[in-house]
Amino acid sequence: MKNLIFLCLIGLLILAACSPAPREGVTPAFDSPATIFDDAIEYYDVRTVVTNPNPSHYFNLGRIYDERLDNPAKAIFCYTKYLELAPDAADQEKVKKWIEGCRKRVLNDRTSRAKFSAPFLKQFPDICEKLIALDARGKFEILQQVTEPNQRSTMKYISYKYKNCVENSDIAYLIGEIMQDGGKGLSFEDKDIILAVCAGRIYQSSFSSSMEMEGGWHAPIPEAIPHIRKLLDDSYAYISAETIRTIAILGDKESIPEIGKLLDSKEYLVVERAVEALGRLDAKEYIPRIMEILKTQAGTIRGRSAEALGLLGVREVIPEALKLLKDGESHNRWLAINTLVALDAKEYITEITKMLKDEHPDVRQSALQALGKFNSKETIPEIMKSLSDESGVIRGYAAAILAELDAKEAIPEIRRLVESSYYYERGMAAFALIKLDPAVEIPQAVIDDLKDRMSGGYDQLPESVRRKLGVEID
Repeated sequence: MKNLIFLCLIGLLILAACSPAPREGVTPAFDSPATIFDDAIEYYDVRTVVTNPNPSHYFNLGRIYDERLDNPAKAIFCYTKYLELAPDAADQEKVKKWIEGCRKRVLNDRTSRAKFSAPFLKQFPDICEKLIALDARGKFEILQQVTEPNQRSTMKYISYKYKNCVENSDIAYLIGEIMQDGGKGLSFEDKDIILAVCAGRIYQSSFSSSMEMEGGWHAPIPEAIPHIRKLLDDSYAYISAETIRTIAILGDKESIPEIGKLLDSKEYLVVERAVEALGRLDAKEYIPRIMEILKTQAGTIRGRSAEALGLLGVREVIPEALKLLKDGESHNRWLAINTLVALDAKEYITEITKMLKDEHPDVRQSALQALGKFNSKETIPEIMKSLSDESGVIRGYAAAILAELDAKEAIPEIRRLVESSYYYERGMAAFALIKLDPAVEIPQAVIDDLKDRMSGGYDQLPESVRRKLGVEID
């Protein structure tokens, strides 16, 4: 019976929507509650995702958006889909006139153009018109175009085609357009790429063996925070977790209450990311809750809780961090080191130095990073032993830390690494040598390789390194 009543309401609604709509100064004869329109939209939306969607569903949705909800952009999308599905429709010319009318209404509204910067509109003059008839997926493809890199190899420095004419606010507005319906129609990977763009990082699919990037941007975009908050409760736990992490990277404290609620999530990864974010956002009001999680939960969330408490300045967590240095999970061991660094616990340098011998390279790298941050010159002899580590990454990282500590006694050993066949180790060793001794001789083949891999981005290098590479910046 309820279904019958609802279908009758839908029928009345469409009859009203398909009648000539009242304009300014005219009192509408039919004024249904907004909730009925919402129900109607949901009713038709459900039926437009079936294998063979009915053109009339798009037609009726278009009329609702056009005449009753004053949303010409969505009306254009629905009318266009109707014409695609019914190319021989008798009312084709009439619908095309409706599309043109809606298009004029959108383009006459200058608020959308005002939200893009002048350089952006100069580069993409028809952007507003393109956005009119596109769904979320189509708008996402425009975002991909706007953030397109000059080359996609992650083996080289990534630069972007439109970096000089695209501002953060332009991308934020685009993301807002994409997320109008909460990301409806976007794939798991689409959402992940949007988060990468917002965080100002390179996106490389974990499901691909390719060394090419698939999305990203060169700088964080905090202006997009209100739009990506919609992904905090995404149906994919991973996307929800990455949204939390992205918001933390962007430093948005206004999201703390929403993130705090996710500590009660049934998804382990979501809780772990929430703990991490609350630590980075300095949410001291959650210290008791995070301490409870540390003491009652198992697995890697313990290390993440310890690190968060360290970032929050809770020195009472030090005994737990020292226990985690001996934990069976390598993840917890390097997070324990991070905890001690966050608390500036230099009195435990001896314990951290011992971790240079840990079986897991991530732990050894974290220990090297800690000793560098502590400016621990007394540990230089131990760090130099890492120049012979079995991992090329660790050998290169050790060279960089020794350069930070101005360990000139390490120059002969670091010089040996420049001859390595592993590009990361070779490059890090070369940079370390240049920093320790700008006059040092570096093989021309190594310099050429570094310049090729950088492919620009020289402004991020110290002047001594740029001079050695023979490059200039504007």
